[in-house]
Amino acid sequence: MQLSADDMQQIFDLRIALDPLAVYLARPPASGSVLDDLEKLATKAKRAADARGLASFFESHLAFRRRIY
Repeated sequence: MQLSADDMQQIFDLRIALDPLAVYLARPPASGSVLDDLEKLATKAKRAADARGLASFFESHLAFRRRIY
């Protein structure tokens, strides 16, 4: 199954809504360097989504998820 640009945008929008909750629920509170890393990865994913770069978007998105976990 191939995802379309609309699919990618919907996934990004959903993550925008859910990621703050995931970070909040992650205990103990994240340090400044972790938050900086997450912000950089989120920015990279957003740029890829805006450019319709599916591979780059999902690479950044996965890196973001891994950093939270």
